[in-house]
Amino acid sequence: MTFESQPSWRSDLKRVEILPDKGDRRVYREIGDDGATTFEITQDVPNERLVSEMADPGRAFSGHWVFQFAPAEGGGTRLTLTEVGDVPNPALRFFAATLFGWEGSTKRYLADLQAHLAKT
Repeated sequence: MTFESQPSWRSDLKRVEILPDKGDRRVYREIGDDGATTFEITQDVPNERLVSEMADPGRAFSGHWVFQFAPAEGGGTRLTLTEVGDVPNPALRFFAATLFGWEGSTKRYLADLQAHLAKT
């Protein structure tokens, strides 16, 4: 699965643009329902771990997603997805916690991925 293929199965994503690498780090931009966000791959251990860090300075929040892959019982791969975020503005942090929920993005991603894999 590639970053470029994700708009075909992610409900919140319209397109992905691959940007020039920053040194040895891959960089891409997601364009979706919430606008555009640039990400930088800060760690990539094949078949084990991938860390995708937000790379847009000046935003109201920042953070990264950690994708951890492990063998699943009975075959296949188990994905554990963790979002680590920072919302320094107390008002925005309140709205994020009470109205949007902290896990909304990761839950939608995993639900979209599960639906996509069920079709294949």
